Amino acid sequence: MEVSADDRYYGQRNVRCLNFSPLENFNDRCQLKYTTKRNSFSTYLDLSQIYGIGEYESDGKLKTGTCEAAAYTENFGTISAQFLSITGLFTKFHNYCVDQVSSCGTDNIGEDVREKCRSVTIGIYQRIIYEEVLVTLFGSKFYSECDLDCNYDKNLRSAIGSSFVYALGRFQHMWLPENLTYFSESTPTYNFFQNRESFDCSGTLEGMLVDTVRPWGISDIMMHSFLSTDGENGICLMCVDLERGRSAGLCPLLSFLHYQNKITGRKNVPKCYNNFEDLDDMFNQELIDTLKKHYESPMDLDLLFAIFEKNKPQGSLLPKTVAISTCQTFKRLKCSDRFFYRWNPFHSSAIQELITIVDMSILVALFGNVEKVPVNPFTTRSRMISASVLRSYLENHQNLFCEL
Repeated sequence: MEVSADDRYYGQRNVRCLNFSPLENFNDRCQLKYTTKRNSFSTYLDLSQIYGIGEYESDGKLKTGTCEAAAYTENFGTISAQFLSITGLFTKFHNYCVDQVSSCGTDNIGEDVREKCRSVTIGIYQRIIYEEVLVTLFGSKFYSECDLDCNYDKNLRSAIGSSFVYALGRFQHMWLPENLTYFSESTPTYNFFQNRESFDCSGTLEGMLVDTVRPWGISDIMMHSFLSTDGENGICLMCVDLERGRSAGLCPLLSFLHYQNKITGRKNVPKCYNNFEDLDDMFNQELIDTLKKHYESPMDLDLLFAIFEKNKPQGSLLPKTVAISTCQTFKRLKCSDRFFYRWNPFHSSAIQELITIVDMSILVALFGNVEKVPVNPFTTRSRMISASVLRSYLENHQNLFCEL
């Protein structure tokens, strides 16, 4: 991606181009194709971000690194303090599970225990995503409309398109703050990339539990200094995503809107956008004026702009479009996965019960090094409960680990 000489962040450093990594060429009609090739990049919700290529100790525990997250995560370049803190919880649970099973007095340890604990941990992760995260993200009304209930469909092909990875799925990045709440204080996000080994991961997790989402736009750090080491120069994640989307051949925003209406049967079909002023049902005037300077026609707008929304009036098209696309993506992931926790044929009753019992609150109580835990960690101002109460609750079910 070409960088101009007068660029505020790179010009003075004589950086004239930024590299990007395209996935594949898409078709120009928005449909999902080339699923075999795409699935080599994207996977089911199987915690591959910690299990990866299977870096285990001899006793079946995962090898760990920063934030006690799986050592495999060190292979990821674009990681954040929040990512490591959360994945660290699941890594610790896997290793906790191995310890609990090994203490049951059985000689049946090693690979069998490792795989049972892996299965439990993945099941917990899947249940938290579908029964805690998505409920909070969608709200109860749209979650019901989304209708994620389904049975395993062996004829359904799983696919996560670049439209989600590099465009619509970036909607949540609008909530990233300039400063990261760390314990009870605030620190610039780039500090983590500067010296992540010095970060206290429990402090990051504790800050996340009390931080509020900022829903009013993309932060400057995402546009100019993501992965920065000095707070000035870094990666413009949105710019790279724009270039990736063009390289992959993503259909434009307005084509995608019409395509979504067609496959979902939405009745509020968008109007024909003949000029930029017609975009006033999606964008405010300031953004429309900016787009007019960089695009020849409204039909040329990149899909990434779906993550923006007009604050007024409420109920504009774009947030609903993002929600519908997210719903379709996660429904396809679930319904095409024969090892999904709801119908995994290899899950014993003990595994299923552990998956039901262990929620995000219990994970934070076990490994978050905090005294009190929100009943719903995904919302702010949630009722708090003593971490020791939740730890005791799980201890009363220790027999389940022995039954693995």
